[in-house]
Amino acid sequence: MTVKKAPKKDKMRRGGRKKNEYTEGQKRQVASVARLQCSVEEIAVVTGIPHTSLERHFGDVIKEAKEKGCESLRRAQFMTALKGNPAMLIWLGKQWLGQKDKQDLELSGPDGGPIQTQTRELTDEMLVKHEESLKRIASRYGGTERGISSEVDETGVDQEQPDPEAA
Repeated sequence: MTVKKAPKKDKMRRGGRKKNEYTEGQKRQVASVARLQCSVEEIAVVTGIPHTSLERHFGDVIKEAKEKGCESLRRAQFMTALKGNPAMLIWLGKQWLGQKDKQDLELSGPDGGPIQTQTRELTDEMLVKHEESLKRIASRYGGTERGISSEVDETGVDQEQPDPEAA
C-alpha cells in the first residue's frame, strides 16, 4: 500500500473569494475623505469600496484621519479667533471656557429708586361688574373654563360649583 503525501501548502487550492488588495492610492483617498468627517457610507460612495470592506480593512485609517481632521478644524478656529474674529472668540469662549451670555435685568423706578405701586380697594359693585364681564366672556367661548362656574355665597367667598350646562 502506498501512502500519498499531502500537497505542499503553497500548491494547495484555497476556497473562497480572492483576497482584496488595496493600493496605497486608495488608502490615501480613504484618509483624505475621512479627514473631512464623512461617514463610512459617504466614503464608500466616493471611493467605490464597499462600506463593509472599509470598516474591515480601513477602520484604523478612517479613525486616525477623522481625528486629524478635527485637530485641523480646531487649529483653524483657534487661528481665526486669534486674528481677532469676534464671533469666533465668543463661540470658542463659550465652548472651551464655559463662558455664557449673562443678561442682568434690574427694574427700578425714577432715579434708580424703587418702583412705585398703587393699590386700591375694590368695592362690591366693582367686583359684581367684573364677575359679569367674566361671565359674558365665558359665554362667548361656549361656557366657563373646565365646566366650573363661580358662585359667591353670602360671606363673599367664591364657591366653585359644577356648571350644569357643561355636563
